[in-house]
Amino acid sequence: MYTTFFSLDENPFSISPNPRYLYKSSQHMDALAHLMHGIAPDGCITLLTGDVGTGKTTISRCFIEQVSESATLGIIINPKASGNELLNLVCKEFGISCSDDQPTSIPELVNQINNYLLDIYRGGGNAILLIDEAQNLDMDSLELLRLLTNLETDTHKLLKIILIGQPELKNILNREGFRQINQRITSRFHLTPFSREDVARYIQHRLQTAGGDKTDRFSKAAVREIHRISSGIPRLINLLCNHCLIGAYAHGVARVNRTIVRRAAQEIFDESMVTPSIFSRPSTIFLTLGLFGVMVVFIEYLLTGQSSLMRIKEQLVTLASRFGALSP
Repeated sequence: MYTTFFSLDENPFSISPNPRYLYKSSQHMDALAHLMHGIAPDGCITLLTGDVGTGKTTISRCFIEQVSESATLGIIINPKASGNELLNLVCKEFGISCSDDQPTSIPELVNQINNYLLDIYRGGGNAILLIDEAQNLDMDSLELLRLLTNLETDTHKLLKIILIGQPELKNILNREGFRQINQRITSRFHLTPFSREDVARYIQHRLQTAGGDKTDRFSKAAVREIHRISSGIPRLINLLCNHCLIGAYAHGVARVNRTIVRRAAQEIFDESMVTPSIFSRPSTIFLTLGLFGVMVVFIEYLLTGQSSLMRIKEQLVTLASRFGALSP
């Protein structure tokens, strides 16, 4: 709709996890480095966590692109399975034949997987099992993954496991009953939301990746508002920026301002996300502190006499000047 108007080749703010659009912030590159370290010969289980929308899947897609030619990958998404079901999913992802006339008990399935992994190892390969939305794994499934980490030679783990999930995954693994699998985690990283500076660079990166030039399509005030409303979460930034460009295009405006951001946010988000809390405004903070100071001086006046009246006047003047300067 707006791509031609803004001289773009495609929509820069799609919420699909396209690795080409990965913004290489310092923490995202650290996360990718942790994933690469996790598949080293001495690696075992790698843990990548982060809130919804912080870029975990995009990072994993970038990781998959980098290792797909040199490793054998099994990918399980949203693993709501346990026991034999999980092991059958592993077999399916690696192409291990598990027909109905073959044994399906857990020990026999593990033995089939072990034989397959040994063949990969003898051929000089590397086997990786990546599980997304791993916070959905139940206790039995996590215990089976622990059993799979026991498949090894004298020097190498035959299977590298990458668990990607929301923050509750960390809490689950920290429970007493999961101590054994927690001790097998050789690399872990937690993604946090973007800072305001990263939000500005992230927006510009996506615009340029989509074919745009270096023109600032978002004002500084607009970026500050996007950071406040989205809390620095990439998926929310994408949703908001996409609607901002639609709004700017509809009004024939080449640059998104704060008004357009707020209007776009009202169309897609809850009102509580759009309206700033009165206690977050600098003017409110200074007013509160100033009134507190006046109260302190006034109490001192009541206790010590009239010599403090001038200090009360000075406090009120300072308060009034600060509040006036900060008010819109």
